[in-house]
Amino acid sequence: MAAASAAVLGLIGVAISWDRIGGDASPLMPLERPPVLVTIVVVAALAAANAGAEEALWRVALLSEQSADPAPNMWLAQAMSFGIAHWAGLPYGPAGVLASGTLSLVLMLARARYGFLRVLIIHGVVDVVIFAAVFMFAIYPPS
Repeated sequence: MAAASAAVLGLIGVAISWDRIGGDASPLMPLERPPVLVTIVVVAALAAANAGAEEALWRVALLSEQSADPAPNMWLAQAMSFGIAHWAGLPYGPAGVLASGTLSLVLMLARARYGFLRVLIIHGVVDVVIFAAVFMFAIYPPS
């Protein structure tokens, strides 16, 4: 699901900035910037889908497979796998792995203390910020 969200986001970014891909060449189909409300709805929907899918996989399915009280080394393994899965994310590379792995540990601690719903909201807010930054760069690229 996360890969599908990223693919859709990438395609939207390419479509929005199509005239910049070929340099000075005119676009094959002229595109206008979407209305702000459409952008907000798309960012929120993609962020919610991504957060829901990642939370269901990493902090529900994987942790429930281990036990009701996973060992600290399982938390570390899970954080590392979450980080590595975000190697090509934003930020990318080692910084992205470290940032995502740290977020994973924070979300696991929050889930243990506050439950799934609050963790889903936290993850969704983080994704909204990241997706909004990507959209803004795609819609209003630097000159």
